[in-house]
Amino acid sequence: QYYINDNKYSLILDTDVMGNKIKYNLNSKGILISDFLKSFTNNKLMKSFEGSAPISFKLTYQPFDKKIYFKLNSNMKGMAFNIISPLNKNFSESKNLEVTYILNDNFKKYINISYDTYEMKISKQKTFLSVSVYSPDIDGLINFPDIVTNENRLTARLNYFNLNKFNGDSDPRSYPFLNLSIRKAKINAYYFNDLQITTSPSNEGMTIEKLNFKNNNLSMKGNGKWIKSSDKENSFFDAVFESNNFGSSLEYLGYPGIIKEGNLSSRLIGQWKGSPENFSFNNFDGKI
Repeated sequence: QYYINDNKYSLILDTDVMGNKIKYNLNSKGILISDFLKSFTNNKLMKSFEGSAPISFKLTYQPFDKKIYFKLNSNMKGMAFNIISPLNKNFSESKNLEVTYILNDNFKKYINISYDTYEMKISKQKTFLSVSVYSPDIDGLINFPDIVTNENRLTARLNYFNLNKFNGDSDPRSYPFLNLSIRKAKINAYYFNDLQITTSPSNEGMTIEKLNFKNNNLSMKGNGKWIKSSDKENSFFDAVFESNNFGSSLEYLGYPGIIKEGNLSSRLIGQWKGSPENFSFNNFDGKI
């Protein structure tokens, strides 16, 4: 037995021999507390971590290639955090976590993390943290700069992104400079191809510098603002639409039977109450 931050851990040493190759294993079990995690970083995402969870980890040393492997497992029950939906969890939930890492491999300096349905590979580059992620709801590469600026943005190059599963912060002022490129995105019940989003924080909220997509029969190029104060929240949008089959495009977006086929070149300018995702023609105040 041994202690880390006054928490007791059990310890077992064993040896594996396979094909005349020896592995030395150190197995340990104990409790991981949120305060211990917070002591390693000032990242604001870690501030939401509370509670404790049982963990087991294993260190393996292979004399034949001199590599040291680390593996940690936990069901995370007893710990809660509020990062971003659907990664959040409460104290009573169980969500499997597995972390693997080669401690002394200078070439492969990445950490493999499996959490719930998400498979991630994380590596620290010179000026940013690179996260390759795969799950049923998001697939692609995200780069987190050490310092986010207008010239050095948080960027994502995604093959697929189901935005319905990711409920972001309701305050537009909390978002950094963003540059997102999504091959296929799902918003509500609809899919959008080649979605491009570029945003910047402002004193009033968020400036949407670019919001573009290009489907088979409909494309859009737009920009706008998302403004929030103590007593009101509004979204402003200015967009140009092009379509070679406007009737089909309207039907796809949930407005069937209004127009049959037809070409379209139009501009939409206006505003509505709430965040950008609350847009509908019922609450839209503007002109087309």
